[in-house]
Amino acid sequence: MRIIKLFIFIVFSMHFTLNLHANNEAISDIKNQSQLLAKTIKEENIEALLQIYSDEAILLPEYHKSLNGKSLITQYYQEFFRQTNTLKFTKESFEILSIGSLFIELGYFEHQYLTPEGVEFDYNGKYTTYWSISSDGTPKIVAHIWGASNYFEAKNVNFVNLGIEGGEALIPKTELEEKIEKHRKFVYDAVLHGDAKKQMTTYADDAIYMTYYDPPFIGKDEIAGYFKAHYNPDAPMGKLMTKAVKVIDLGDYALKFGEYYVGWMDKGERYFITGKGLTLYKNSKNQPLLSIYRQMINHSQPPTLVSDDDKMRVEKILKHLDNQELALDDYLSVYANDELEIKPPNQYVINGKKNFKTYLAKERQHGKTTITHKINEIQSFDDIVIVSGRSSGEYIPKGETVSFPFQTQNLMLFKRMENGGLKISKLIWQMAQPNQ
Repeated sequence: MRIIKLFIFIVFSMHFTLNLHANNEAISDIKNQSQLLAKTIKEENIEALLQIYSDEAILLPEYHKSLNGKSLITQYYQEFFRQTNTLKFTKESFEILSIGSLFIELGYFEHQYLTPEGVEFDYNGKYTTYWSISSDGTPKIVAHIWGASNYFEAKNVNFVNLGIEGGEALIPKTELEEKIEKHRKFVYDAVLHGDAKKQMTTYADDAIYMTYYDPPFIGKDEIAGYFKAHYNPDAPMGKLMTKAVKVIDLGDYALKFGEYYVGWMDKGERYFITGKGLTLYKNSKNQPLLSIYRQMINHSQPPTLVSDDDKMRVEKILKHLDNQELALDDYLSVYANDELEIKPPNQYVINGKKNFKTYLAKERQHGKTTITHKINEIQSFDDIVIVSGRSSGEYIPKGETVSFPFQTQNLMLFKRMENGGLKISKLIWQMAQPNQ
């Protein structure tokens, strides 16, 4: 029996030693890849840079929406390098851990570059990178997020816009996803009410929290101090949205990609901000709630007046409606699926997107329309945006060459979607005399 136990101990020890050696080797490779990443950014070498990312990687740049996959990541870096001139890029990790099937790297970076205005900007901050080991043994980035360690003028970073919308909220299907959703609701209530004490019950004692405009907060005491100072009773939160977008099961850990929306009042004006982050949980089987172990978030845009953002979104939608050459399904993508009501001139109300599609198909069969939409007035509310506007254009009946000019007066109601976007839920228009 003693011989058997000794044999088991020796086998276990060999297995542990081999795993430890493999991990140490992987960590060494990750350090090399991390420095290669710095080199490719410094040299603005897109081709070499992309080789470091996995095909399904997620990039979470500061002041931009999440970018899923190499195609969008390529576009982001191409546009960033086109508008800037990199003078220096360095990075140094302060932690690399083996987490399930992944490795997590935390570190600091310095990026000096000339902004689109030709101003030299020293971008200092921290980052979190999740690595996987590919089949050929090469570390590849699965997810990468960064953010400044101090306040800076947003214009120095906020100049790349690929027109990406937020992700769809994850619908829990597994026990782990249900557990993460329960955790999200618990934290949501604490954040909404500025209850730092309640929020801190969700962090592990050895947690690290990395947020915007600050260096990393290491340990529960530092994190607690941050949240206690962060909640401002003079600018109460008026609206909050948080959601999980994706979850990766890592056994004793779990990784969540999440997004948030915060709205508040200041001096009578309504502001909002959106953001995203990566949260690594310790998945303790015997605990009702997960514990946050490593977390990093950043903003997807600077603080913005609700009315200004809504105007830009409405203008984009109206430009979409101006394109009468779009296929009907694409054209109708800016309309809400639920509770859609359309009231054309001198007709009954059309209910639902399906019926509206039938109406538009018949209109297109009878002739061709060119049209331009304009905004007269816009009013923003928490859940809806009301727009009064006008349009002008020409209609050419099928088989004819003579065009008929027209003008309309429009009333549009936009529904605010969960991801912060807008979609048309109600539309009334009436004909007006041309040049009226």
